[in-house]
This record gives sequence, C-alpha cells and structure tokens, in this order.
Amino acid sequence: MKINFLAVLFNLLKEILFWDGKEKQVFLFCHRSSYKNETTLHPYKILEADESDYTHRSSGYCQIDKPFIDRVYNEAIAEQADIIKVHSHPPGYPAIFSPIDEEKDPELLRHISAQIEGIQLVSIVFDPTFKSVDGWYYDRENDAMLPVEKISVIKESDLDILLPERSSLYQKPFDPVLGRTAAAFGTDRVMKIGCLTIGIVGLGGIGSALYETIARDKPQRIILCDPDVIEKSNLNRIYGATKKDIGRYKAEFYAGQIKKISPDTPVIFFNKSLYDPEVQQAFTQAEIIFGCVDSGARLSINQLSMAHNIPYFDLGASIVSDKGSPEYIGGQIYTCIPGNNACLSCAGCFNHLLSEYRSPLERKADAEQGYIKGEDVINPLVAYLDQIIAGLGYSEFIKYVFGLTEKPAFKVYYDALKNKLVSSNCETESCIVCHKDGFLGKGNKVPFLTPKEDKEDRNLLTVLESTE
Repeated sequence: MKINFLAVLFNLLKEILFWDGKEKQVFLFCHRSSYKNETTLHPYKILEADESDYTHRSSGYCQIDKPFIDRVYNEAIAEQADIIKVHSHPPGYPAIFSPIDEEKDPELLRHISAQIEGIQLVSIVFDPTFKSVDGWYYDRENDAMLPVEKISVIKESDLDILLPERSSLYQKPFDPVLGRTAAAFGTDRVMKIGCLTIGIVGLGGIGSALYETIARDKPQRIILCDPDVIEKSNLNRIYGATKKDIGRYKAEFYAGQIKKISPDTPVIFFNKSLYDPEVQQAFTQAEIIFGCVDSGARLSINQLSMAHNIPYFDLGASIVSDKGSPEYIGGQIYTCIPGNNACLSCAGCFNHLLSEYRSPLERKADAEQGYIKGEDVINPLVAYLDQIIAGLGYSEFIKYVFGLTEKPAFKVYYDALKNKLVSSNCETESCIVCHKDGFLGKGNKVPFLTPKEDKEDRNLLTVLESTE
C-alpha cells in the first residue's frame, strides 16, 4: 500500500491537524490506482469533524461518535472513494501507533469494511512536524493490519518520501557503492532514489542511454516496456547491444543488463506496447516515469501520469537533415509535475501526435491531404545526441527529486548547432488532463488513452469545453 499526496492537500492537512493541545482526527477520501496486489491511494478531500462530533478529545486520545463515522462511509459510498483515517500525536511523542491506536484502529476499520465491499481502509499517524509517520491498512481477507510502504508528497519543487517505521524500506541499509554519489548530494537524498519505482517507456536510443544511469543509482524497482526487437539498424545508437543481440526483445535485453549492473534491483519488463492495459496498470505504481518514445504514446504517458499522480519526464531528440547536410540537431526534456498546471496536453507540445488516435481510415485521409508528415520516412538518429538528451533528462530528474531548484523548468530545449540550452515554463487553468477538476489524481477512474481502431473521433478537451 502506498499513498500519493499532492502538496496542496498535504499542506491543508497539516493546518487542520496543527496541535492545539488535544488530539484530532480527520478522514481523507481517495481515488485508487491498482495493479495486481499493489495499490496506491490518492487523497483528494478532507472530511473534518466538529468539536461536537467527538465523544472524547484530550491530549492523549480522541474518539469520534458513530453518527459522524456513518457520514464518512455513506459519503465514501456516494463518491466511490477509499478512506484514510489520520491523526497526529502531541509534541515530544513519535509517530508510532499507541496501544490505544492498536486497540481501536482495527475495530473502526473492520466496522467500515463490513459496510462497504471492496473498500481500501488505511490509518496513519504523524508527529507534530509531519516529518515522520506510521501507517497500516486493513486486509479484509486475512483480517489483519498490514504496513503502509511509503507516502509520497508531490511538491512543485521536490518529491518528499515519508517511510513509516513498520515499512520494509525504513532504515534500509546504505549501499557503499553509492558513496561517491552521496559525497556529491548527501546520503539522505541518494537513499530517496532507493525508495522509488522508476518506469521507462521506450528503449531505443534515449531509453538505452538512460537505463544504465538509473540502474547505477539503485532505485527500489525499475519497470520497462518496449514492444520492439533489436534490429541491425539500431546498432548505431542503442547501448550495450551487439550483432549477436539482433532479434532479442529490447525490454527483456535491458532488464538483463540492469541485473548485471545492480543484481538486487527488481525489474519488471514488458515486451509489449504501453497501450497494452496490463502495461499501463503496471506503470500506475511508479513514482517516476521517463518517456523515451517518438510517437503519440507521449500523450498516453502524459495522461496516465497526471491521472495517477506520477511526475513524468518526457525526452525527445531530433535531427533534420537534407541529403546528409544537418540543419538541426537537438532535443528537449519536458518536466510534468502533477498539480503544477503544466503538461504536454495543455502546452500543445505534441498536438500533431493526436493523429495517432484517429482511425486508420481517418489517418489515410489525413496523409493524402498532407496533414501527417514524415510517415514511412527513415529518421536520422545518432548515439551521441541520444546520450546528451538522456543525460539532460536525468539531470532534470535529479534536480526535482533532490529539491535542487526552486521551480523545475517545464521545458529544457537543446540545440547543438547553435550551442543553445534554454528553459521555459507553461501554466494553464483549463487542461482536462492536468487540472484538478479534470483527470488529475483520479486514478483508475480515468480510461487509458489508446489509438482507435474505429471511426469515432476522440479529442483532448479542456475542462471548460467538457462542461459546456
């Protein structure tokens, strides 16, 4: 069980639970992301009790009356939401469940579970500074309280990871291999990467240059997907592959390369497209996603990352050449942070890629009218440019996760021929993908964006357009 907070709601929670001399409880309503036996909850609403709703409230314990609890689960049913119960301990006390919590929490969560089939129920407690936490969730099948693995707080300028004391990640030993990295950034920051599941979509030139850097920093887990096999034409730019690897699936090949570099790092790989439902479900459990594709899959990753509260780094390289004479060599990195009002859709970065979500007949008509450029054209690609873009992309990831910048640039643009590296930002108030009233944080309630096989058109609307 994992919990992903957007900073706005997390800061509001801290304000509501600010210590006033007595303990206080609130309930969070959450959307859900799930894959097999993994679940991530995305809190979106706080339900706060009035003073009159407490049967007892003191410096060491508080209890809410039954009518308010009934209101909680009735609203959860109406909103089809999961529930997190939250309270904080007095100053000087650690964020560890007390004997009273250990007695009362199972009773309460068991009671609510009996009223709502299939609901996810969690209880967490913070210290007054909200820097340490304890957490467990109710496993109805086994009638057991199991540990919450981690809590992520997605901020504009960094990513906080809070580990409950009962989590298997708590006090994870530091790998001395990372000593020189820690000398540069600090042990705590380097250990943060060790708590992240990182996904890479696309293992061509950029993805193959990126995977090794990620593997050497030893994240908690890596997820890979690419439906293609290694071809002879790839060998000018994909790293680690040789002639003897021609015909092997890229995802499986690079999963093996990662295990050579970091044998203890679990790897999930898919020799499938991101458009496969199982693949998309698996990526909903990542804390970071890198997109290294040159197709409309960028828009699918973008929508997935916003719906499931996952920071997304979109990497792309391009060469424009006329009969062997290069006119442009460069690329860009887009940093899309959920809750930051900036994503590929609202910026219109890849509007032309929407053609991929049109039906085959519609695409044929578009191509005949000249609306789709470059189909069936071999694009020039080289290894050194892919390596530059991969390095810049990882740099933007490091700056964000480590909190090394006040605000990450939405776009970093690289032009090799003009020796130019520039950054820019984008903000919107009406994007249906990244706006709080659109897909943001809705989890499993947002359908995956996939190319169409019929004639029905699908456009990415703004929030304002969708409500007209």
